[in-house]
Amino acid sequence: MFRYAYKRISLSLVAGLLLISGDTIAANKIAHQDHESIRQAASDFARHLSGVSGQPENTTISVGRLDRRLRLAKCDQPLEAFRSPNTKSHGRTTVGVRCDGNKSWKLYVSVNIQIIKPVVTIKHSVTRNSILRASDLLLEEKDISSLHRGYYTQIEKLVGKHVKNSLKTGLVVTPGHVKNPLAVKKGATVLILADAGGIQVNMKGKAMKSGSLGDWIPVQNLSSKRKIEGRILRPGVIQVTL
Repeated sequence: MFRYAYKRISLSLVAGLLLISGDTIAANKIAHQDHESIRQAASDFARHLSGVSGQPENTTISVGRLDRRLRLAKCDQPLEAFRSPNTKSHGRTTVGVRCDGNKSWKLYVSVNIQIIKPVVTIKHSVTRNSILRASDLLLEEKDISSLHRGYYTQIEKLVGKHVKNSLKTGLVVTPGHVKNPLAVKKGATVLILADAGGIQVNMKGKAMKSGSLGDWIPVQNLSSKRKIEGRILRPGVIQVTL
């Protein structure tokens, strides 16, 4: 009889311990923030940064894995993602994620925002000082996150520009590769448009330097021989302020 009672007590005790142990394990699982929820918050914020909605085919957002040993208290508030000091809208960057609940915390997650766009490239090699034609150029899809020096998305924006140095086939054309054609040549006779207190005065002048549209160059008034600086408004026309 005693053995039977002892056996019943032992079984009850073991069952109770198992229940307590199971509850503790479950509680521990619930107590920690799921890593995927953190990564999702970072991904959503990165998508917002890149200026895209949804997940279009030309945009890929990759979020780095978190250390499996990381244990953060489960947040009792919605997670909030934010910009870190180094956050960028594309390329490799970092996004902050924080919890502003009772047990607050924050961390930074590595993210790679890859955006593929058609950009202008060189169809076949061109030599220094060449004038670009449409037949010299081609639109190709590239990851713009690696194009730190800029790029063009329209061929027509480059037609007529001069190449500063020789460019090889397949190279992405940047603003630093080209320059506007000369609109005024040194020694050429130009029309000077002068603004003198709201009064427009036109006079003939001589360009003292070559330049492209928008450049500032010295010009000489052919009547007074006075030298002044003006901006090239259009081919053969210099705008000055007196």
